[in-house]
Amino acid sequence: LAQAVAVLDPDAASRHAAELAGLAPARFAEIVDLLCRAGVLAAGAGLRFAHPILRTVIYDDMPPTVRARAHRRAADLLVAAHAPDQAALRLLRAEPAGDGARVRLLRDSARRQLAFGAPEAAVPLLERALAEPPEPEADAEALFELGHAELLAGRGAAVADLHRAHEAATDPALRVRVAREPAGALAQVGQG
Repeated sequence: LAQAVAVLDPDAASRHAAELAGLAPARFAEIVDLLCRAGVLAAGAGLRFAHPILRTVIYDDMPPTVRARAHRRAADLLVAAHAPDQAALRLLRAEPAGDGARVRLLRDSARRQLAFGAPEAAVPLLERALAEPPEPEADAEALFELGHAELLAGRGAAVADLHRAHEAATDPALRVRVAREPAGALAQVGQG
């Protein structure tokens, strides 16, 4: 249960933690009480560690493959709970699986981050979507979205990713969208 809370933190709703830990409700309540009495979890509403260092120790003690599987499972639970942005954050730490639904989830979350004016938050989501990887026909579109987010975030990789998007695009409309990015960025890749 402590590992489940460490993976879900700060989104550790009781029902998600219980399901991720594979615990029935009665057993879950017993273990929460034990962890609170032991000073691992803080007593009160919600599930949170008594101290951040406890979360770090428990999380870091998990083997990397176990952590990655737990993040993937947590993402699935959060999708089912209609929390797509929280699910996308869990996927950042899960191993790529070539899953088109995950690519869409990551890209949709990145679009919402861009709409909120947070390109820095969108970039890792789009990088992870490309690592999944997307369907071949969506690859150029995802590269364009990444380059656009990087450009807004002031990252130097924007130029190269916009260039890759332009070269990969077979759809004329997408090529035009890429070409409309700021002239300075496109001039650097010889597309201006």
